[in-house]
Amino acid sequence: FVAAVFLIWIVNFVLVISGFSAVMEGSLLGPDSYMRLLRVTYLYESSDWFDISIPRSNAPYGEPLHWTRPADLLYLAGALALEPLFGFERALYLWGLCVGPLLHVSMIMMLVWAVSPVYDNDRRFLLVMTVIAQFAIWPQGVMGRTDHHMLILLTFVVALGGALRAMSGGSGKSAMLAAGSAAGFGLWLSVEFLMVILLIFAALTVCWVRFGGHLALSNLWHALGLAAVVLLALLVERPPDDWWASEYDRISVVHFLVGMLAVAFWGAMTGLARFGRALETPQRRLLACILGAAAAAGVMLLVFPKFFGGPEVDFDPQLKQIFLDVVTETQPLLPHNLRNTGSMLLYLGS
Repeated sequence: FVAAVFLIWIVNFVLVISGFSAVMEGSLLGPDSYMRLLRVTYLYESSDWFDISIPRSNAPYGEPLHWTRPADLLYLAGALALEPLFGFERALYLWGLCVGPLLHVSMIMMLVWAVSPVYDNDRRFLLVMTVIAQFAIWPQGVMGRTDHHMLILLTFVVALGGALRAMSGGSGKSAMLAAGSAAGFGLWLSVEFLMVILLIFAALTVCWVRFGGHLALSNLWHALGLAAVVLLALLVERPPDDWWASEYDRISVVHFLVGMLAVAFWGAMTGLARFGRALETPQRRLLACILGAAAAAGVMLLVFPKFFGGPEVDFDPQLKQIFLDVVTETQPLLPHNLRNTGSMLLYLGS
């Protein structure tokens, strides 16, 4: 961990020194960094928690963003703490420079914590060095990137580590609640986290199919933690007259239904395991999972059919061709030109 922190801060020091004048004059990395600080500034000036629009974008109509408030609060809290020394705008900018590296270091620290039940010191060191070498991670955690991606990655590590520790440590109620809550917070940050939740659900389900026993109850507590945080996010993020709005690119009632379906499934499995012998073999548990997944998919298809179209299902088709083709994180995983081939080799190589 100490070696990782040293490497992270050395790289950031070199980056700042190499472009010191540009950084001090307000040069940030990427348009989203400026948009984030503008969004936090509007929140500071208006105190309108539910106003998610940026009036300077798509003027004179404004542009509502799919971003959520937790990352805004992270930047706002640091800026308010430094405001007496620098004034709000300067404080927000200086704090914004530091957030990326701080989150990068925090992610490494949580990585060491997450795998400690199953990895010894040598393996933890190799894991940390491997993560440090990931080229896809570095741009999100350097000074000047005032965005929420590194916060998502930190939550990713906490959620996976929480589930891993809960399973390896006997799957206690509080541990599973905490792991589920971390997954719910990740979904609050971004609906991209649905993929992480799918991975965690798959791991927990495979363990239950293989070993049975009390794991159904443990998974129920995990689902309850997820659903509770998503419900909190829904109540906090949206005004009351917007609680029932179905949006797919920002936390909404759609995602609360995902959590409740998980609660319903694991509640049913817990009841069957406790009061009957229907799930005493792995084959029966596997069949129950297949039927449960089909039922959950059917409910989602019936209530929110556009859910399976992904977060961009409501994106204007004409704008999609112009906009998404030039955004790095919306490019396909498989390469379709020479530049994408190089990027794929770089990421896979590291």
